[in-house]
Amino acid sequence: MNTLQITVLGEPTPQAAGTTIVRGKSRFRAGTSKSLSFWRDRVATEAQAVITRDGWTLTEQPLQLSAEFIMPRPKSHPKTREIPCTKRPDLKNLVWAVEDALAGIVYADDRQIITYGRIHKRYAELGEQSGATIKVAELVPAGRSE
Repeated sequence: MNTLQITVLGEPTPQAAGTTIVRGKSRFRAGTSKSLSFWRDRVATEAQAVITRDGWTLTEQPLQLSAEFIMPRPKSHPKTREIPCTKRPDLKNLVWAVEDALAGIVYADDRQIITYGRIHKRYAELGEQSGATIKVAELVPAGRSE
């Protein structure tokens, strides 16, 4: 099973639903923030670097996606104990942004993701930088051996 691990530093940004506007043959999403574009570009750039280093090729196989999102630590966060990251953004919107950023680079289309591994968000520990660790694993179809 081929696995690709991508580490992206920076503040994870969620993708909100927004509205798709069609003008002639052009389609674009209204309500997309600059920080989302920046985050998706970072994810895509880091993915491309790992692909080049590891020799991953664009796949059309079924996939499993896992991700850990490390959110900036609030100044009010206690130093002696950890508290769950229950504030915004929603975990599903963080995953959505990553799925779209990797489409066309790691996999042909995000509908190839047929299962999720561990998807998690947490606050950064003291001195830790925010970001994400993303793993994409090819799943071998039934009846096919490696």
